[in-house]
Amino acid sequence: MRKKAEPAVLVIEPSAYMAQIFRGLLADAGFSRVSWTDNTNSALQLLSGMPIDVVLCDCAAGPLDAGSFVRSLRSGQAGIDPMVPVLLTSFRPVQRLVEEWRDLGVTEVLVKPISARHLSEKITQALTRPRPFVEARAYKGPCRRRRGQTGFSGPDRRTGGRVRMGTAPHGWSHWRPGPSAS
Repeated sequence: MRKKAEPAVLVIEPSAYMAQIFRGLLADAGFSRVSWTDNTNSALQLLSGMPIDVVLCDCAAGPLDAGSFVRSLRSGQAGIDPMVPVLLTSFRPVQRLVEEWRDLGVTEVLVKPISARHLSEKITQALTRPRPFVEARAYKGPCRRRRGQTGFSGPDRRTGGRVRMGTAPHGWSHWRPGPSAS
């Protein structure tokens, strides 16, 4: 088992220039374990071969579209952890696509350009305060409900599925980013 010094982030970004910007933002926010690939196929190979704690993926990275990539990741094939947080980035997120991505299991959609502080906050939140993970026939991913709904009296439409509750994935519940060590 690897030492839990800090989380490993996988950046999937087709532009080498944008990938370098993300590496800099992540380094400024205290993340030094960053891997990069320019396409979703190699990302799935990396995810099956090494422990990754957070995925940061550009919605235009190919050859798989964002939806197909998230669907493959959430299926848990080839030893990929289906519960890994996926933060999708886009310059122009259209509401219809954001809703589609959410319904496919994306953890967060981030709008480019993004500040180091905002990126760090979203990654830290995904690691330390993850939403419950839902596994149902038609959906697998973080709970899509953002607000705690108390007093709900309707029928439970998630029959046949299960909700994984509990601690942060991979044991990051007490981790906080710090200044870059390098």
